Order: sequence, then C-alpha cells, then structure tokens
Amino acid sequence: MWIPKRTWTRSIELLEMEAYTDNKRSIMTTLPFILSVLFSACAPSPDHGSTSVGDQADSIATVPKVGEKEDLHSTAPEESVALNAIEPVPAGPSDPTAEAPEAPSGFDHAPWEKLLQKHVDAAGMVNYAAIGKDPAFAAYLKQLAAAQPSGSWSTNERKAFWINAYNACTIKLIVDHPGAMSIKDIDSPWKTKFFSIGGVQMDLDHIEHIELRKNLKDPRIHFGIVCASFSCPQLWNHAYTAAALDKQLDDAARRFINDPLRNKITAGNVELSRIFDWFKGDFTDGQSLIAFLNRYAGKPIALDAEVDFLDYDWRLNAQ
Repeated sequence: MWIPKRTWTRSIELLEMEAYTDNKRSIMTTLPFILSVLFSACAPSPDHGSTSVGDQADSIATVPKVGEKEDLHSTAPEESVALNAIEPVPAGPSDPTAEAPEAPSGFDHAPWEKLLQKHVDAAGMVNYAAIGKDPAFAAYLKQLAAAQPSGSWSTNERKAFWINAYNACTIKLIVDHPGAMSIKDIDSPWKTKFFSIGGVQMDLDHIEHIELRKNLKDPRIHFGIVCASFSCPQLWNHAYTAAALDKQLDDAARRFINDPLRNKITAGNVELSRIFDWFKGDFTDGQSLIAFLNRYAGKPIALDAEVDFLDYDWRLNAQ
C-alpha cells in the first residue's frame, strides 16, 4: 500500500505528541490510534478514486534535454538561405507552435490599403516622397508597433500581418534614406533593427526568414514581400488580408511568374528570377522547381527544360 509522505510525516508528529506529552501513555497504546489515522488518510476519495504509483508516474512530463543552439547566419536576399540554417524561435508570443486556439487578430489592414491605393501605381512603383509625408503612414507604423502577433492568431492572420509589415517597414527604410537609388545603397538594410513590433526590436531579415519562412513555411510569400527593387515582384497596391489571402498569394504568384520583365518562360527553356535560385529549397519541398512553376505558368514547361537565372536589378522601384 502506498502512503503519501505527508501522511507519514503527520503520523510521526502525532506519535511524538502522544509519547512525550503524556508520560503515562505508552507507545503501544498509542499505535492503534496512529494506524487509524494512516488508514483514514489513505482511503480513496468518493469523488476522485484512488491513484496508484504507476498512474502518478505516467502523469509526470518528461523534460527534453536542451541542445546547443544553431548559429543564425545573417543572410542578405542575394545569398541562398536554407531554412535549416535558421535558429528556431523559442516558444513565446510570436511562436505559432504555441498551443492556443486560432482566433481572429482584429488587426485592421484598411489604413494600409488606403495608403497603397494612394501612393503605389498599378505597376507597383512607389511615390516614396509622398508616402513619407503622409500622416496616415506614420499612424500605420505605430499601429504595427503596437500589435501583438501571437499563436492565438490564425495562420492567415499572421501571414497577412507579416507580409504587410515587411512591405511597410521596407518603405520606411527607403523614406528614411532620401537620395538612395537602391536599397543596397543603405548600410546593412536587412540586418539593421530599425523598427519594433509588439515591443520587440526587429530587422527585415527577422520578418522574412523567421516569422514568414521559418514559422509559416509558404513559398508564395516570396511573391508578396517586396524589397523595394525593380526585379522584386511588383508591390501590389492592395493590403493582404486573412480572409482573401490564399487567392491573393496565388494571384501574386501568377503575376510574378508570368511577368516577362522578371521571368522568361518557354516550353523548353526558362530564365528565372534569382529568387528561385536563392530560395530554391522553399519551392522544391517535395516537388521539382519546374513542377512548382507549372502550377502558375501561363504555358506548360517541360519537366526537362533548361533552367537559367537572370541578373537582379536592384534599382529602386520608385515613381
């Protein structure tokens, strides 16, 4: 019979009290009293039943061993980035693996929609001077900073939020460096922590490689985020939203893949954006690159087509 330690402790206390506070009573006369205390303490509760030692052992969680962290190599977009080279994000407010029911975030993307409609044309070219002076842009950046994206948000809410945040913060970076003819004219543009979200200082690499690529793992995000360059996908002049996100990203993939300024496709030969080279692993998870392209290409590509990659034009996507 298993007796809880606390019951033994209490019984010993009672025994000591009985033995030493009354010299006329012997331990032998006290023992039946003590045993009755023990058996009454161990009797199963009518509400909860008895619990065996084995049951208790099964209820103990096993704590995994903590291994050494992988090095997080800061990588610019022009370099190939493998997801397995990215340090895992600890469970916390922005960890989508945290156990929590998915729920709408309530984050309003309407102000960003209005800004894009006002300052970005149909070709994705941005009026940086005008948007930088627009009070609504500063207000939207404050809205982003105050947001608390977390595992309680739905997958599409997080995805839409981080795509919009990346594009807005990239525009802020360009606005903060007037006269820059390319984002690469700015020192460490992707690795400089120049904005905060939810009280956390961040850089553009964090959004792209951790929040989007590592945590959400959708290759279509590469057609939504725009690093202010001509060879990037066009900056769509609408906000991404959770409700329409899958259609929006599919449409973005079709626009980019079939854009002859950024990809040149024929049945037997494809000249692709460097994006498909730098992030090839994102597009070939369980399939070939050609198979991925054929999901969106306007004309079928032969599976054995020759693949080449175009030079990247880093000129600013400015009006």
